[in-house]
Amino acid sequence: MSATSGPPQPYESLAKENKYLRNQNIRLRDKERAIENLIVASAAVMPKPRIVKSPKLKTSKRNLEYHALRGDEHAGAKITALDINGIGSYNLKIYKKYIELWTKKIIQFKREDEKALGLNKLIITHLGDWLEGESIYPGQSFYIDESVVNVIYNHVLPLETESLLQLARIFPKIELFCVTGNHGRAGKKGDHHWRSSFEYMMLRTLQLLLQDQKNITIYISESPSMLVRHGDFTFCYNHGSHLSSNYGVPYYSLDRTFKALPGLYNMVVDFYICGHRHTPVNITDNIIMNGSLMGGSDLSVNRMLRASRASQKIFYFDPQKGINRKTDIYLEDRLKLKADKNGIFTPYIEKA
Repeated sequence: MSATSGPPQPYESLAKENKYLRNQNIRLRDKERAIENLIVASAAVMPKPRIVKSPKLKTSKRNLEYHALRGDEHAGAKITALDINGIGSYNLKIYKKYIELWTKKIIQFKREDEKALGLNKLIITHLGDWLEGESIYPGQSFYIDESVVNVIYNHVLPLETESLLQLARIFPKIELFCVTGNHGRAGKKGDHHWRSSFEYMMLRTLQLLLQDQKNITIYISESPSMLVRHGDFTFCYNHGSHLSSNYGVPYYSLDRTFKALPGLYNMVVDFYICGHRHTPVNITDNIIMNGSLMGGSDLSVNRMLRASRASQKIFYFDPQKGINRKTDIYLEDRLKLKADKNGIFTPYIEKA
């Protein structure tokens, strides 16, 4: 081979591949910078929320923490009774109603139990899918209320900011620990970096909007899972979309995941908490799956034959003894279908 003939063909292919990957990384960095700039610009033009006065610490015999799980709100999703056999419906109006009711119930439990248990710190763990994307699955455009950008800035941020400020008047300290889900991503799975996500952008904007409220701290995970130490215990938070199951709750996958965590992280992980399946479940005392605000959907009702009531979990936590008093906060009444004069329970058209 002459000195001018160039490297052998395999090395040429490798060099082209490296160049391609380098260009991909540059485009990815540019996209992430664009998202960062959009976050800062969006937060700058939004009206700054008012600062509220935080309350004094409540003295009590015990000083438990109040943990509230949030997730799978799917804000922006639009489900009608026609879509899911009359079982329920969901839209932005219902999302707003549920968040307002959830806020009232969080405050109600606090006032009922603070004298005996303290509950000076509220820890909100957000498990992802705060938003409903636009191209997560084929035909999704038929099941959204508004564009995801409108949902974020016209609905989610104003509503959630107001909810947190109401809670900041009641709790001396509030901490949010947030992981992202799969429905907030910018496109189909694999099209973009996982942090190129509308949900991630919304969380960063919420963080900026509330940065001056001194008794609220928001932690946003830069990884799919988040490990957090509370008292003497370690929690692992994850959305749960990776857990495999054909139908319903992935019991075995949850158990395998929880048992694998100590080997993965080289530490004892005491609690694994996730969402995604829209079904509130406690598996032993160490694995907790949160509910959802959405209730039934086309996927859950028409293909999986499941529809849980809209709910979110709460529990109290002793830093030395662990979790106690687990409760599901239900945000809608139990389903009760009624037959009409023709004895039909589900929506239909009557031929004249």
